[in-house]
Order: sequence, then structure tokens, then C-alpha cells
Amino acid sequence: MSQTLEARISGLKKYTACDVSDALLKLKVPGAGFIPDLALRNPSPSFTTPIIAPACTVLFLPNLPSPPSSQLPNPNLHFADQLSPSSIIVIRQPPNQPNAVVGGIVAARMAHIGSKGIVVDGRVRDLVQLAELSDMPVFSLSTSTVGAGALSTPHAINHPITLSCGITVNPGDFIFLSPVPDPAAVCIPQNLVAEVLEILPAMVEADAFALEDVKKGSFVTEAFKRRRGKL
Repeated sequence: MSQTLEARISGLKKYTACDVSDALLKLKVPGAGFIPDLALRNPSPSFTTPIIAPACTVLFLPNLPSPPSSQLPNPNLHFADQLSPSSIIVIRQPPNQPNAVVGGIVAARMAHIGSKGIVVDGRVRDLVQLAELSDMPVFSLSTSTVGAGALSTPHAINHPITLSCGITVNPGDFIFLSPVPDPAAVCIPQNLVAEVLEILPAMVEADAFALEDVKKGSFVTEAFKRRRGKL
């Protein structure tokens, strides 16, 4: 990991997912980077601070009718054996499928190669085994008991993917995973990371002052005008 990457991740860890989305909203990022409707499937006492890493994307397609030719780097290897290490794996599953695309074995492989987390725009299974991976949070839209091969096939790795919520995740975008009590996933476009870090301190400070003003009896309108008006 480069010094620049490490410094940016360290800088972002000072903030919450809400802070980051506020910055992305100001920068006019669609959806403020928030990936909605996810649930943390393996909450752990060790997951107490944000986990941030570049995205490694995986696109699944329906396996019926026959999908187009695979764009995996090596179609003869399982997709989990071809992922970028030290990344957060972001997976797009075709909508309305009842099967999972990540289970205990695949997640264990991801953990072994150093994946920092998993975000599945779809379903996962084997929650007991996922709970054992306490250092690698797993977020998903839903769960299943059915394996991936029933209806899905991995098609591409590290290509841009558009999630069901409409957010596009590019390989290398920063994924910000927030722990309990406010578990969430936010995508920071990689070309905006430096700008997000630049504007966050003043925004967070302004909101802290606005909160204190309101606690002392100020109208929200007045507090926002006084504290946010110059941002």
C-alpha cells in the first residue's frame, strides 16, 4: 500500500459515514455515495472503527439463458482466486434472484487473501461461517440458503459496476464501511478522495457548532445560517 493511499485512509478514519456522505453531497455525487438497504451480516466486537479500502468489483450475470463469454482474467479459475488483495470486494448480483453469490467457503478465501470487507448487492449465505470472519465485515441486501451456481455466474472482475440503487462503483474507488451502531457502506469516487478530505474538517466543525447552538435553544434555521452559511 502506497504512502499516499495509507495517508488518505488514515485521514478518512477520523470521520463517520454521515460526514463522508455530507461531503459527497456537497460535491454533487449521486446518492452522496451511500449504498442503501444493506445489512451487516457478521457484527463483531473487533469492528469498532471504519474500514476503508479500494474497491475490487465483481459482476455476476444470470446463467440462463447462456451468458456472454466470460471476461474473467482466467475463466478456468474460481473468481475468488482472482481478486485484488487488500481490497473491499463489491459484488453486483442480477436483481430478484433467490440464490446467494457469497457463502462461507468463498468468504473464507477472500479473508485469506487479505480482503478488508465484502459488499454484496444481492444475497449471501452460511451466516454461521461468516460470523467466524470477525475481521472482515460482510454487508448484503439479503440472505439465502441456495448456492450461487443455481442462477448466477461470475462474469467480470475489476470492471465498473452499477448497483441496483443506481450508484456506479469503479475499481479503485474507496469503500467506507462503518461499524455498529451505525453500520453503513459509502462509495467515494477515487478522483474525489483528496477533495473530500480537504472539505471535511470545516464541515464537521460547522455541524458541531450548529449542534451546540441548537442545544442552547437556537432555531435550526438560525444555526445552519450561522455555521454552514460560509461553507
